[in-house]
Amino acid sequence: MELYGYVVSDWGAALQTIENANGGLDCEMPGPAKTWGENLVKAVKDNKVEEALINDKVKRILRIAKF
Repeated sequence: MELYGYVVSDWGAALQTIENANGGLDCEMPGPAKTWGENLVKAVKDNKVEEALINDKVKRILRIAKF
């Protein structure tokens, strides 16, 4: 069985950008982004989070948006 979905933080619980991104979190709640956004862009530029990992997160979220 293949499961479709993405991982969302508990409300206000996403406090660490790099650890959350590398640990499997796909979506920080609530918006606007506190640890994602520019912090995540910087983490990718600094090679602390792989761009391919971000692409996978986006694909998971967009797959659900199609439903």
